[in-house]
Amino acid sequence: MNIQSELHKISIGQIYQRNGSDCVLDPFRKKLLQITPEEVVRQKISRYFIDDCGVPKWLMSTEEHLKHYNGKRDGRMDIVFDKMIEGERQVLGIIECKAAHIPLTDQTYRQVKNYADDISAEFIFITNGIEIKGWRFNIEINQFEALKGIPTYEKMLDGRCEIAEEEAFKSERGDFLGLFDIAYLKTLNFLGEDTPDLLIPSIFNLAECLIDSTHMFPVKDYGDFAVVEDIGCRYLGYNDASGSNFGTGLYRTLLIKDGNQNHQLISFLISVVGRTVDDPKYGNRKGKNVLVVSLDDYEKDSMVIQIDFNQFMKIDQSKTIITHNGSVMQKSARKADLIQRIFEKYPYLIKGDKIQLGELLNTGLLYMDTPCVIDLIVNLIRYTLIRDDYKKYLNQKNKNEKESKTMNENKEVSGLDITKEINMSFYEAVSGAEKKVKLIRTEKCSVCNGTGTDENSVE
Repeated sequence: MNIQSELHKISIGQIYQRNGSDCVLDPFRKKLLQITPEEVVRQKISRYFIDDCGVPKWLMSTEEHLKHYNGKRDGRMDIVFDKMIEGERQVLGIIECKAAHIPLTDQTYRQVKNYADDISAEFIFITNGIEIKGWRFNIEINQFEALKGIPTYEKMLDGRCEIAEEEAFKSERGDFLGLFDIAYLKTLNFLGEDTPDLLIPSIFNLAECLIDSTHMFPVKDYGDFAVVEDIGCRYLGYNDASGSNFGTGLYRTLLIKDGNQNHQLISFLISVVGRTVDDPKYGNRKGKNVLVVSLDDYEKDSMVIQIDFNQFMKIDQSKTIITHNGSVMQKSARKADLIQRIFEKYPYLIKGDKIQLGELLNTGLLYMDTPCVIDLIVNLIRYTLIRDDYKKYLNQKNKNEKESKTMNENKEVSGLDITKEINMSFYEAVSGAEKKVKLIRTEKCSVCNGTGTDENSVE
């Protein structure tokens, strides 16, 4: 639901100045807050829920810690509003706010859903001041259902909320011959500027395959892991301090159960990287398309694999071959170590110094249930799980080494010379002199042996 026009009518109140920054007086926390894009959304959406939806102001709070609602997680809720049950306040809904330039992604939903699960909130909402989405928990089916519009506070209390019909993302594909209209495909702003023309049909074929929900990936046990469900497409957003949003896009996601019987979400996307020239961060970089594999570790999504198609996609007559070199950009990482781990478990994946991930046929449109696509996805899953385990191993190893180094640095150093500054005259320096020097040193007490307690004392 678009809420931009409604929020445009709402003022955030008087603007104050502090240390050269514009501030607003938060009516809930009674404190001056610096005006940021996210704070503007938070102030306006809180007023919207009070003025338009009828939420009592005294039952709403902002930046509220989960611990205040007996939650077990760390984290603060942007906005939370309550209900009264037999004279006691109980949480009713949570609102997660983002700045207008930040898209509402699946991660945003899962963040607020995790909060709601922790403190048993019935309603959740996410907004960036342009769009707003809401869900209500249906206890009968034990899951959140999307709302159609934003209900009033009275309807939320009564449960009279209209549920929306969520449609799966649908992709309309052209015919196979359309994949060879290179001039047209280059106008779609999907290709890296330096992507070879020879690769373009295969890149588009695989990219469209991943978002085509008319064909589902086979749900079954693949021996070392099982695919539990093909969830379809979901939007994931990534950004870093430099403002890059590489990896943001519509992913195809599978719910799997790994060899440790843990359920994980693994997602696939073909992303584009633009060409850069003398960039302060990226320097000179060629434009390219990259296959990204993301793994959900419950708290967050991380891009475990990034395969540069300019380097690791090759056309061999009627086949497209996808490989990788096993490179890991992480401290202490060694390509040879990772390849050895893969070889020990899946020797068929290693050919020379490369990881052979799959061979796609160039004879027709690809689908998620096409045999060569199944082989590619299965190999990518296996490679992702091993690679993720290796990265976790490196993280723990680096952490242990850092802690060990810190402990060694903090150990008491014995045997060093003792230096003490003294004053003396020129004559004493020339002729020599005796001086008494007072030194302070640390040693264990003979009574308590350094514990601070006399063994004969009574507590």
